[in-house]
Amino acid sequence: MDSRSLIFVVLAACSGPNPTVHNATASPSPRPGATRVSLDIENRGGKGTVDVKIELRDAGGHVIRADETVEVQKKQTVHFEKDITTPPGSYTVAATAEYPD
Repeated sequence: MDSRSLIFVVLAACSGPNPTVHNATASPSPRPGATRVSLDIENRGGKGTVDVKIELRDAGGHVIRADETVEVQKKQTVHFEKDITTPPGSYTVAATAEYPD
């Protein structure tokens, strides 16, 4: 094995998470004054920590943001839920997960 192949093998073995968010939903929380965000984080990469960024938007266009850190294992899908403090109303959710550089 030449040195370039060895470097590639070592880097591939040390690669971090490759997260994707699926099934993000916002629903009323059992906790008063909050909205529950539920989502799945699919990790197609290695073990590590991912940053989850959540945006809740109400009918008037007001946005509430929340950030979380989630540990993921290699090739794992994690279900994640968070109650976010919000005024009364219904919300749509957008969420992303990233492996910090």
